[in-house]
Amino acid sequence: MKLLLALILPALLSTASHGATTAPETLEESRSSGMLLCGTAVGIRFVGEVKSSKKTDKYMHCSISCVITNYCGPFESAAIGALKEVYDALGFGDPEVEDLKADLKGVKAGMKIGPFGDREECYRACSRLFP
Repeated sequence: MKLLLALILPALLSTASHGATTAPETLEESRSSGMLLCGTAVGIRFVGEVKSSKKTDKYMHCSISCVITNYCGPFESAAIGALKEVYDALGFGDPEVEDLKADLKGVKAGMKIGPFGDREECYRACSRLFP
């Protein structure tokens, strides 16, 4: 797990700071800016809703990743999920490869649902994947 994190962290950090000098004005600019602002904001907005479901940890990873994918795109969603595991590895949680796998299943579900899809569709899709 540490090797995986060591390999992805530099790439994510360089993407997060890539040319970001002003705030994006549109969703498309946010998606392409590499700033990860959209994914962070969406994750913060809906994490309480997902946690209140009292479902499994993998369901929560899947659901948040799906919703972030709907609002911000698949790359940003995957990057936010990976950064969460980096945060956990720094001693703030329990990093798990299975969390990353659940995140990627959520990204895939979000891509099937499409941009700005109903987040309830994400929750239903992830409930089927992680009952």
